[in-house]
Amino acid sequence: MDRLLLQRHMRWSLCLLPALVSVALAPLADTLATPFLDGPDGTRWIVPYLLLMGMSFSIFGAIAMSLPAGSRSVERISLLGISIFFLATVVFVAGQRLTSGLRELEAFHEAGCIRIARGISLYGDGSDNLAGTYYPPLMYLIGGMFHYLAPYLPGYGRVVSLCSVLVSVYFVFRQACARFSSSTAGLWSAALFLATYGIMAKMYDWGLIDSL
Repeated sequence: MDRLLLQRHMRWSLCLLPALVSVALAPLADTLATPFLDGPDGTRWIVPYLLLMGMSFSIFGAIAMSLPAGSRSVERISLLGISIFFLATVVFVAGQRLTSGLRELEAFHEAGCIRIARGISLYGDGSDNLAGTYYPPLMYLIGGMFHYLAPYLPGYGRVVSLCSVLVSVYFVFRQACARFSSSTAGLWSAALFLATYGIMAKMYDWGLIDSL
């Protein structure tokens, strides 16, 4: 009994290993990455990315360890790791984008959110002037709520888009599980959905209505 308890503690302790390694490497990351990262931001984001990846794979280890023994196939464990990697990367890029200025089209949608937060009609009177927007109102209503609660927080349209993507991942996973009666199919679907970030013009974290 004591041996089994010790083995269990050791296994769960191993889940912390990626996070601990990322923390240990963080002080050296700038120096090691400088020759490979010569863009305008240099190595500014390497340490946050390293820490996020370490934390994500510790979470992956904890989830994998909690799976029933009969469901720990190589395919399922691999897909779980890939899905967590893609998800963490999308969240990281979205957080990184929050520090940059709004694009012109994003500013247009953000203005709609501000109109809602300030009690101004979103569409206006079409008989007197052009409508403010021809898009449906849900994104503006949610963004307007964010602006009302935190008016000095920039990029709330991007937060709405990111939350929409996370909800979409969940529904894609659940629908695939129900359709094929297999959580492995759900993981395949979630991983493939997240992997489309690049070919979808990287719009998952823009302050646009597309993700919603």
